[in-house]
Amino acid sequence: MSLGSKTMGPDIEATSGEHAFLMNETVHSFAWKGVSVTVKDHETKKPKTILENASGHVNPGELMVLMGPSGSGKTTLLNVLAHRDSAASAEMEGDILVNGQKVGLEIFRHISSYVEQEDVLVGALTVEETLYFGAQLSLPSSIPKNERLERISTLLHAFGIQNQAKTLIGTPIRKGISGGQKRRVSVASQLITCPKILFLDEPTSGLDSTASFE
Repeated sequence: MSLGSKTMGPDIEATSGEHAFLMNETVHSFAWKGVSVTVKDHETKKPKTILENASGHVNPGELMVLMGPSGSGKTTLLNVLAHRDSAASAEMEGDILVNGQKVGLEIFRHISSYVEQEDVLVGALTVEETLYFGAQLSLPSSIPKNERLERISTLLHAFGIQNQAKTLIGTPIRKGISGGQKRRVSVASQLITCPKILFLDEPTSGLDSTASFE
């Protein structure tokens, strides 16, 4: 498994204008040190090491990619770093740090979001409705309706899906938006809360090269 990083352009980390709500001004570093994960083997019932002494560091505005063959522990590491419930049954050693310090689970989930490998979307909703209900369920009541609608509009345009706003997500028996557009909706729906750290599990899985690039 290998790591790669890239600094995102100013269109993502805009300091003013309609993208200002996405600006990260609180998380200055995200790091993990000596992370090892052990699980119980289903066949032998003995401890099995999935990850051993993994370390990494991400700076603000960077996009880091975990690469490696199947079974190398990419998803396991991602779940551990994101404090996912799916990693609760595993034994983990090491430190996960935000701004050089450990933070509680409630705080971490407040500043981060996770995009599943499979799109978990309601096919009977339109693209715009999906973001709207995401905002209603995730945002605190202190954020007024007009600001919520502004965030939705901003994300629709930022992801280039404003023309599909009134289009249904779609179901196996009712055509909707494309697979690539569904991935954009999935990511946009997680950005509605302005997370400072965003985890994505195989975001281009199942997409062709054109859709992946977009």
